[in-house]
Amino acid sequence: MVSDETAIQWWEQLRQYLCCQSIAEKTGIWPPAHALDHGGAGEWHEKALIAARELGFEEEYAAAYLGEPSWITDPNLRFFDKKGNPINGRAPCPRGCKHKSRRKWPIVRKDCKKRTLMLELVSCEQKRKFHLEKYWQDARALGETCCGKMKLCGLR
Repeated sequence: MVSDETAIQWWEQLRQYLCCQSIAEKTGIWPPAHALDHGGAGEWHEKALIAARELGFEEEYAAAYLGEPSWITDPNLRFFDKKGNPINGRAPCPRGCKHKSRRKWPIVRKDCKKRTLMLELVSCEQKRKFHLEKYWQDARALGETCCGKMKLCGLR
């Protein structure tokens, strides 16, 4: 330990981990607010959480992450062409944002003030799903099996 502060932080993180572990043992589910995905998907999950927080979409992303229908996870939502460039600038905002004027016209994607962050969120979520599936495929290929303790295990 470098300092008293880092020691205190380390012990606090260990305490939080053990609390989460205790909950997971009793319920079979790791507390979602304290979870990151396995393998390379964890990096994309963390980036998606940051983008959702900056957008103010934390609850919306949490619901989408847990499998609720959402524009964030809509496979038919196309933000990018085959080369990875943004498309559909004149399409309405996928979240359904509208102008605050009397007519309440839909805001088009190119005029959305949060467009870059929304692109980041959707892109990170797509990459998270891809890397998580790859992680589980690799684990199965190595012969790993589910221990049966967690309800949402990707090896089941």
